[in-house]
This record gives sequence, structure tokens and C-alpha cells, in this order.
Amino acid sequence: AERVGPLDERFAMYFEDCDWCLRFRRAGWTVRYDPRHTVTHLGGRSAPDRRAAGRAARRSLVAFHAKHYGAASALAVRCLLLPYAAALRLVAVPAGPAPR
Repeated sequence: AERVGPLDERFAMYFEDCDWCLRFRRAGWTVRYDPRHTVTHLGGRSAPDRRAAGRAARRSLVAFHAKHYGAASALAVRCLLLPYAAALRLVAVPAGPAPR
């Protein structure tokens, strides 16, 4: 695990687990999913503003691609996200906490 290093703090809240798993796989480890173990997120406590959380997730996705697949991949992801972000603006998702 020392060869892989800690979670990358450049990923504020999203994709740090994907980054970590990919680094473990590239270091020769096997990454497994065990559905017996779960994590429960408590209703938007980490990101109370849904729009800000969505923007952070999209930024992290682009950063993940830049880190692991290069600038061209990051640009492609950013271009693919443009229509999605535009659609979100059209439906005017209200700011603020997620409904409980």
C-alpha cells in the first residue's frame, strides 16, 4: 500500500476512490467489490448544495481523466459534459440542500 500512496487530495470529494482503486490495480493488486459492506451517506452533509456538488463531481471526473488518461481524454470528457451541464441549467435544479 505504500507504493500506491494515500488518497489524492486533488479530488475534493468525488473520484478519489476510483483513482485509488486504479492505482492499486496498476501496482498489481486485485480490487474487489463486496456487496456485504455498505456505506450510508447522511443526506447531503458533505455537499449541502446540490448544484455545487454536481459541479465538483464533474470537475473531479475531468481531473481523473487528465491524471490517468491525459489531456486529450480530459478534453473529450469536458466536451461530453457540456450538453449535460446545459441541460441542467434548462431544468433549473434548485440550489440548496437535497430534499429529505
